[in-house]
Amino acid sequence: MLSGLSVSKNTFIAACYYTTAFLSDRAFLRGQHLLSNPLILATLAIFLSCAVEHSVQLLKLVFGGQNGSPMILTIQGGIVPLVALVVGVFMALRRYYSLLFENSQSKRTLMHQLDQANVELERAIANSEVLVARTKKLLQTNQQLEREIIERKQTQEATRSTQNLLNSIVENLPMGIFIKEVNELRFVFWNKASEELTGYSPEEVLGMNDYDFFPPEQAAFFTNCDREVLASGKLLDIPEEPIQTKHQGLRMLHTKKIPLLDESGIPRYLLGISEDITERKQALEALGESEAAQTRAIASLQQQATQMKTAMQTLQNSQSQLVQSEKMSSLGQLVAGVAHEINNPVSFIYGNLAYADQYTQNLLHLLQLYQRYYPHPVPEIEAYEENIDLDFVWEDLPNILSSMKLGADRIRQIVLSLRNFSRLDQAEMKAVDIHEGLDSTLLILQHRLKAKVGNRGIELIKEYGDLPLVECHAGQMNQVFMNILTNAIDVLEEYSYQHLAIATIENLHTQSLLGQNLPILNAQAPVASIKIRTEVVAIDDSPHVVIRIRDNGSGIPPDVKARLFDPFFTTKPVGKGTGLGLSISHQIVVEKHGGVLKCFSEPGQGTEFYIEIPIVHRRARTCQEAET
Repeated sequence: MLSGLSVSKNTFIAACYYTTAFLSDRAFLRGQHLLSNPLILATLAIFLSCAVEHSVQLLKLVFGGQNGSPMILTIQGGIVPLVALVVGVFMALRRYYSLLFENSQSKRTLMHQLDQANVELERAIANSEVLVARTKKLLQTNQQLEREIIERKQTQEATRSTQNLLNSIVENLPMGIFIKEVNELRFVFWNKASEELTGYSPEEVLGMNDYDFFPPEQAAFFTNCDREVLASGKLLDIPEEPIQTKHQGLRMLHTKKIPLLDESGIPRYLLGISEDITERKQALEALGESEAAQTRAIASLQQQATQMKTAMQTLQNSQSQLVQSEKMSSLGQLVAGVAHEINNPVSFIYGNLAYADQYTQNLLHLLQLYQRYYPHPVPEIEAYEENIDLDFVWEDLPNILSSMKLGADRIRQIVLSLRNFSRLDQAEMKAVDIHEGLDSTLLILQHRLKAKVGNRGIELIKEYGDLPLVECHAGQMNQVFMNILTNAIDVLEEYSYQHLAIATIENLHTQSLLGQNLPILNAQAPVASIKIRTEVVAIDDSPHVVIRIRDNGSGIPPDVKARLFDPFFTTKPVGKGTGLGLSISHQIVVEKHGGVLKCFSEPGQGTEFYIEIPIVHRRARTCQEAET
């Protein structure tokens, strides 16, 4: 029984030692380096020795009893040195392994750490480049911010100056201006005009609302209006707003209120502008009372005015006709009288010029005979000849007589033209030569066609057709020709003077640039001209004579042309025109001769008057029929 127990004990102890040694060896093979410590290695050797010893004890109990066989004892005696030898060899191998394997392992670890350090270094270099770029960008951003700060300061300074200017303007405006905040409608601004208007200073008003110094009913009215403006967001115009002032009693104001919105469109403040209209309202009320009194009087006169309007128009037309007719009649009588008075002495002079010329030639011939047969006169005669310059008198006297005859002929022509123009002997409608009337009118206006200072004169172009005698009122038709030609000459003279003024300014400007005195030229101005054209046309199987009088002036605007034939309408300055010439001309041509008088004109293209009358008189047509 003891033998069995010893066997079991030795078997268990040996198994434990072997298991411990086996586990230590497995840990070593897996690289856990449990044997790197010599103490641990010695402990492992002791475990193995104990395990072998107990194994030998087990064999001795199994095969040899208590004492054992000699072979077993030999094994038991040699196992311990063998284990010691194995452990020593193992320790030597372990040292060699440590030198070879662990150093290479450390080298690999160091290389791996070095690679990681290089990667980290490259990463740090890349990060440093990024940091440099970011630093440059930050520097640029900083410079930009500095510039923006400077610009913002300048803008703020300009804004401050503008704000001060606006504040000064608003503060000194002659109208009351106030501003309220929107929550409790308390005043935040109150200018000088508001103080003068109400008697309340800014110190009394700012931070207060209407209920603090106005009567309750007025304050309620003001507040309701303010709320209405803030709710609608639109301007509120209060034509009459009564207000109880501190020093002037009740005043009447014209107030406008408007909300001041922020960026989101929400009202932040309320702006009010007030104007004192008390005196104006009182004046209007007084005026209204007087107007009410006048209205009754005016109402009683309106009916009479309406009735008189037509009569006044008729009277005005009749007056214009009478004035012009009387003027032309007086002018005709004056012209006829002057022509008659001039004609008598001129006829006397003209009739005696032939005899004076003959007598002069006889005297000169007698004087020539004296010089031929008495070549040596007495000294007194010679002295007188030298004194009177006989040779010059001899040559110039025939020229004087010839000039006198030419002047007398010219006066006779003028007298004849004046008589033809007046036509006092042809008051009734008779067959006359239209060309003779035109030429007579042009002869009277000849002095206005000639060149003057600053005016190169007016070129006259005649394109007369082959006209028969025309049945008409010759004196009245001459009046028509005079009115139209006079207007054309006035327009052309003004047109020429305008071009002269422009040319003068341009020449003065050129002289100032070149520093030279240049002659004033008017080369750009076209030559002023009046073109008269006559012809015979057939209208409704009836022969009519057409006279076209055209100028190359500045033309007539459409609004003026529409009123050209209205009585008393004129574009000339006061004192230079009555506005009756073309109106009466239209009546003469249309109503008295059954003809047509029209005007064709465009601005800058000149003007043409178209006169058309029948060659044989027929019943005068109305103006409406003539236009049709």
